[in-house]
Amino acid sequence: MDISGETCGTIPLLAVLPKSQGLGVGKILMGYAENWAKNSGCRLLHLEVFANNQNAKGFYKNLGFKPETIHMIKTI
Repeated sequence: MDISGETCGTIPLLAVLPKSQGLGVGKILMGYAENWAKNSGCRLLHLEVFANNQNAKGFYKNLGFKPETIHMIKTI
């Protein structure tokens, strides 16, 4: 759920084996997730990606995702 109070679909984790990357597998999985969210009445789809994972960030950006919040962590 976001600040507007509406239900938001969430993708908790997406991983594709290195040997299968670049073959469209992730795009297919994301398509299924988006269809599921739409059919469940969600207008928004949420996921998290590690800040240093440039490949994943580029992948999600190409699918139309935009950064919304930043989680900050400090090792203590």
